[in-house]
Amino acid sequence: MLASVKREKTIAEICREHDISETLLRAWREQFLAAGAERLQGKADRTVLDELRKQREDIATDGTSMTSGTARIREHAAAVRSEAAASARATSRSPDPTSSGTPT
Repeated sequence: MLASVKREKTIAEICREHDISETLLRAWREQFLAAGAERLQGKADRTVLDELRKQREDIATDGTSMTSGTARIREHAAAVRSEAAASARATSRSPDPTSSGTPT
């Protein structure tokens, strides 16, 4: 079988050596090649599925670090809002440098 696939010998030579018909060897060869192609297609599908599973596991594993990262971002955002509010209060208390201080 492999000799016919590798083309090391002709189909006729292989059939004579093993005392089988060429039709039988050709049928086996086609089945072998079809099964190989099917298996390779399945391997490609499995490879994609394996990669997706790995990504899902990575996300699950990093979930705790993602959660703590999210908490740090929220804390930073709260600090920025607090600083902005304090700055706005300070600005509203200070007199406007462009006004003369007397009503018009």
